[in-house]
Amino acid sequence: MFNTVEKPRIVSVDGSIRLLPEDAEKLWQKSDFTLYSDYPNKSEGITRIRDAHVVFVDWFPISAQVIAHVKNLMLICVANTGYERV
Repeated sequence: MFNTVEKPRIVSVDGSIRLLPEDAEKLWQKSDFTLYSDYPNKSEGITRIRDAHVVFVDWFPISAQVIAHVKNLMLICVANTGYERV
């Protein structure tokens, strides 16, 4: 669980989510939120989510090998139908 000082780190690892400006503003106020708009290779994707608590993902594959690098991961939000990439 988060302590009262730490904000949750939320990362949209690929170009997967589109947010209304007011929704993005809420995320930036309440968390350490990073929104990427490009599509990383495996190494770059792991670097992006290494310290994340929550990950938004569309096409980037979240394999067991990727999860092993993400020590704080609590939630994976898949921005598509299906779960074949997780």
